[in-house]
Amino acid sequence: MKELEKVLQRVDEHYGEAETVTLKNGLRVEYAVHGADHAPEKILLIMGLIAEKVAWLPVVATMLETHGEKCQLVSFDNRGIGGTDAPTARYTTTQMALDAMELMDHLQWKSAHIVGIR
Repeated sequence: MKELEKVLQRVDEHYGEAETVTLKNGLRVEYAVHGADHAPEKILLIMGLIAEKVAWLPVVATMLETHGEKCQLVSFDNRGIGGTDAPTARYTTTQMALDAMELMDHLQWKSAHIVGIR
């Protein structure tokens, strides 16, 4: 039981203040920012089709513990998952890539390292 409590505490620590934005394409996306705004390395974490952003918890926690001030990470829920809108039309990988790019525009990130799981 203590392990579960530790995991839930870490989830709350890293995902307790998730944010939402309505992208230019009208999609409302839920995302979480991890790390300092002034960090020089920006990393966009893109989860696969059926998992929520919180599945990145081990990566987020490890990166912040080992690289602290050097990186800022953002994880988000893809369309149809978690706190992001679920349009009724079919989703294409092109649309999902554009969603990620629009999120980067919202964050005012000109570039980022992209890490993804399919």
